[in-house]
Amino acid sequence: ENKELEERVEVLERELLEKHELEKENKRLKDLLDFATDNDKITVTGARVIAKNPGSWFNIMLIDKGTKDGVDVNMAVVTERGLVGRVFQVGPNWAKVRTIVDGQSSVSGIIERTRDNGLIKGNSGVDLNEGMCRMIYLPLDTDLKPGDKVLTSGLGDIFPKGIYIGEITEIIDEKRDFFKTAIIEPGVDFERLEEVLVIKSSID
Repeated sequence: ENKELEERVEVLERELLEKHELEKENKRLKDLLDFATDNDKITVTGARVIAKNPGSWFNIMLIDKGTKDGVDVNMAVVTERGLVGRVFQVGPNWAKVRTIVDGQSSVSGIIERTRDNGLIKGNSGVDLNEGMCRMIYLPLDTDLKPGDKVLTSGLGDIFPKGIYIGEITEIIDEKRDFFKTAIIEPGVDFERLEEVLVIKSSID
């Protein structure tokens, strides 16, 4: 009887765990759906993250949508928490995404409050904490503050304007280069990314 009870407890614990996982997934998918509904100027397709490069922070990831689903190179990838990155390689039913924290990533951004433009670069792996970005080429006279929100500027025709990127945590004066650099903490939690939206088209 004890063995049967133990087995029954194991089954119930497993079912409870599966229920909790389903509830978490439903919440994530609902948040993505709400984002897509609230941003009716963009056309999106949902995708699951099926592989990530090794390490704590994931600079490159593989998703389960490709050309058969209308996904193409340079399409922006987002979640309800902000910009993830862009597609840089695509197959029939998969695509590779370079995230904004990757060292080769660059995104034109704008400070929401001051309207200053700059270029957001990923982590080079040398001078920046993992999971953070730098915003460079900001004017020396700009009035930046920690907590300022950073959005996509819409320049460059890849990322639609107004997508949340993250917030400034630190400002560095690069006087020898005549500009300021801001350290940005992205809105997206790249460690725990499971589902994303690919922006197939947008109306500015």
